[in-house]
Amino acid sequence: MSIAYKILSFELHDLPELPKLERIVRDEGVEMLPLVSELRIEVATPSICGGLESSCGDDGMGTETCILRPISELSFVLAFQMAESLLQMRMKEMVDRFRQIDEERRRFELRGRVPERQQENEAWRQTCSGGTKGAAILVTTRVESVASVMGTCPAHHLSPLSEDDNWLLFKYHAFGSDKVERRELVAIGKEIVKKCGGSPLASKALGSLLRNKKEEIQWVNVLESKFWDILEDDAIIVRALKISYFHLKLSLRQCFAFCAIFPQDFRMEKEQLIHLWMANGLIKSKGKLEIEDVGNEAWEELCQRSFFQEVEIDELGRTTFKMHDLFHELAQSIMGEECRVYDESASLTNLSTRVHHVTCLKPEREVNMDPFKKAESLRSMINLYPLDDHRNLNGLPPFNSLRALRTNASQLSELKSLTHLRYLNLRSSGITTLPECVSRLQKLQILKLERCENLSCLPKHLTQLKDLRHLLIEYCHSLVEMPPNIGELKCLRTLNLFIVDKKEGRGLSELRDLQLGGKLRIKGLENVINEGDARDANLSAKKKLENLYLSWGSSDSRRGANAERILEALEPPSNLKSFGMNGYSGVELPSWMQNTSILSSLVMVILYDCKNCKHLPPLGKLPHLTVLYVSGMKDVKYIDEDSYDGVDEKAFKSLKDLTLSKLPNLEGMLGDERVEMLPLLSKLKVSCVPKIKLPLLPSLEHIWIKGTGSDSDHSDSEGMASILEAIGQNMQHVKTLCISDFPKLKALPHELSSLSSLQKLEIYGGDELESFSENVLQGLCSLQSLTIHSCKKLRSLSEGVGHLTRLESLDIMICPKLVTLPSNMNKLVSLRGVLIACCDTLPEGLQHVPSLQSLEVYESNSIPEWLGEITSLQKLELTRVRLRSLPSSFRNLTSLRELSIDGCHKELQKRCTRVTGQDWQAIAHIPQFKLIPIHEETFSDKIRSKWRSWQLRRDRHRGRHHFAKDDRFDILVERLFYWYKM
Repeated sequence: MSIAYKILSFELHDLPELPKLERIVRDEGVEMLPLVSELRIEVATPSICGGLESSCGDDGMGTETCILRPISELSFVLAFQMAESLLQMRMKEMVDRFRQIDEERRRFELRGRVPERQQENEAWRQTCSGGTKGAAILVTTRVESVASVMGTCPAHHLSPLSEDDNWLLFKYHAFGSDKVERRELVAIGKEIVKKCGGSPLASKALGSLLRNKKEEIQWVNVLESKFWDILEDDAIIVRALKISYFHLKLSLRQCFAFCAIFPQDFRMEKEQLIHLWMANGLIKSKGKLEIEDVGNEAWEELCQRSFFQEVEIDELGRTTFKMHDLFHELAQSIMGEECRVYDESASLTNLSTRVHHVTCLKPEREVNMDPFKKAESLRSMINLYPLDDHRNLNGLPPFNSLRALRTNASQLSELKSLTHLRYLNLRSSGITTLPECVSRLQKLQILKLERCENLSCLPKHLTQLKDLRHLLIEYCHSLVEMPPNIGELKCLRTLNLFIVDKKEGRGLSELRDLQLGGKLRIKGLENVINEGDARDANLSAKKKLENLYLSWGSSDSRRGANAERILEALEPPSNLKSFGMNGYSGVELPSWMQNTSILSSLVMVILYDCKNCKHLPPLGKLPHLTVLYVSGMKDVKYIDEDSYDGVDEKAFKSLKDLTLSKLPNLEGMLGDERVEMLPLLSKLKVSCVPKIKLPLLPSLEHIWIKGTGSDSDHSDSEGMASILEAIGQNMQHVKTLCISDFPKLKALPHELSSLSSLQKLEIYGGDELESFSENVLQGLCSLQSLTIHSCKKLRSLSEGVGHLTRLESLDIMICPKLVTLPSNMNKLVSLRGVLIACCDTLPEGLQHVPSLQSLEVYESNSIPEWLGEITSLQKLELTRVRLRSLPSSFRNLTSLRELSIDGCHKELQKRCTRVTGQDWQAIAHIPQFKLIPIHEETFSDKIRSKWRSWQLRRDRHRGRHHFAKDDRFDILVERLFYWYKM
């Protein structure tokens, strides 16, 4: 009987109350995909899944895929690589479809990275027990003791791949797409597979090693490698990985081993890794190949050889990846004492004098610098901890050999002694001025200043850094000018921010001879005098430039004609992937923006606050355009007014994410209504676009509709009605709907009743909304999350709530007149979490929810006695609730595991004193109890608060107000990336 059959073999009427926790013990290098595939096959059998098959639907292949959810972001190595692309697609589909299943159905969660320490393991197991009835959790581990702690059922031991399956995997990697397989190589390959012992990772690694080797002797060398015998103490998979490693060139071995600097299971950034290779001298330029190109070739070869996996490339070309645990362990074993990862459990007291690289995963204020004094050969010191309140590099020993430093410290006086530093990353540092001593770091090649919110000034002599290749400045909103003569940095390859100024040495001509690539943001274009200056930027010659954003800080319409000439002269190269424009005051767009051959590679376009524009480029004809944001253009009637050759031509054929905002006269997407458009659109955000009429949108899944928030604007409701009418004809895929800032909205639109697939509904700012129609709620049979915010007249949710049997979370905020919930709340059998905020009291009726586990209450005047009737409650958070004593009914909350009271009265704190307090007996049974009293501001607190406020105002007025729109534009670009990846 297969493992899959054993896991699935329980009947629906026997579903356990707690999740069924299945434990799988697997050997090193044995992956989960064979089991995943087997589960998919078994679930397709009606005798196993009962009535689930028809209710879940199939994937077109006769199998149920919606019950599998890899929690760790699909972090499992694909074993059958011959079908890799298909399986990757199916696994993603499983994740997406899983979220549609209501909690009454069975589901399986594939979890990775279970801790081996007993204490952590027990906490992890308790976390798993909080799932829903009928859930099943698969826990995989290579450690038998971990499996024994995680549950009482016998563990399943995952078998290695069969020799035939392992051969198919090896063959896929060794021969690739070659249809001709030489007989002698096949024979040798099958012998190699036998040595792999059923490990798919070993077969994958050795197959990749031999992919470009055509000589028989090369295959024989692998088969007869001495490492098969001299490493007999190692597991077979480890021997195979070492053979693969030792067949790398020496330079590639060093590059691979360096990856031990990152923690296990860490998602690395390709660009960052290459920069660290550069800093540590692991790669060098080669002939006409620049050092970055050499690094890219090294990364590609390691990836092809399966040393890297789970590669993700976003639409703008940014690459991230991981290493398999066993490859990471191999890298660690090679580095030995040269590399240390310092997490919260590690100690650096025994730091070796031979250590070269240290990574910190804890706040820098907790790092004792004394042990570093003997680390005379330290080359890399990387802090990966995201935030640190006490940021200080004081006490840093004078590391004469330090090549790479990543820190968020704000006191940087110790930098002057780091004379060999080549990589400096000050991400999220609190610095206000980058010290002048940075200009004396003559060997610096990479300088990253990301999210340094207070940074207002760069060193004047930064151009002394003649070796500087990458100057990355991201989200440093206080920075108002660049150092002069930046064009003297002839080696510069990345400069993602340039601020134009009228001062000498700060004009666009500084960009003329720089061979820039990647991303470039040009701010302050209102300071450009004429088109000649703009032409000096020579943007069209920068062939490696992929993302370009142009910003004007002034919206003076009298300078519109000059802006038109300047924009005409800023023609970019034709390979751009992303283009954005902010504050453009011209009426007409340049000729190059009408040329689809120049724009043909664009994936993202942002046109923000170009308020005088009347016509837009032919965006509908861009074949790869995926994300489009258009905002702040009062005269635009159509997004694309261009003519189309035939009715069979599709417009916006790749667009998936569309945002339209502040377009009061926009009537539609195309002037030609005959043309089919937006076949792939899945996300639509519309704000203050009252006249819009949309076509059928068959792929639409997520909708955000925002009004002006004005009581007098009647066009708001007309615009919303138009949108809902447009999608109402084809709504079967809509999963998310957010409606906000419609103060005249008195009832939920009846079109909502057709949203049978809707999972998430959010209503904000419906000042006139008094109740929810029962007919509307009745149609929302798939709703899982409901948020109601700032509906100040709302009195009732209606009995229609009883139809929301799949509702899992309910958030009610600033609805002061909602004091009672419907009488049929007992029908909400899936409701697990409720949040009530800024309401005078808890609405009556919550106590009838049968399965409520989590309740959060913010700013309420009282807690009713009936709260004790919610006996299923496991977690209760009370914040700023005016309580002087606890209801005696709290002692009835026998399932409560966590109680948090934040901002309570001091009298309540006294009453909750352990053992002796008057209310102690009501809460004594709760394992986790946290009580934080109201903090009363002292005179000193008030002085400090006023001082901080004054500093903030001062910083903002030190020129920052000129770039207020630019700040919003920066944030907008970042959010679009985030929204698209949702």
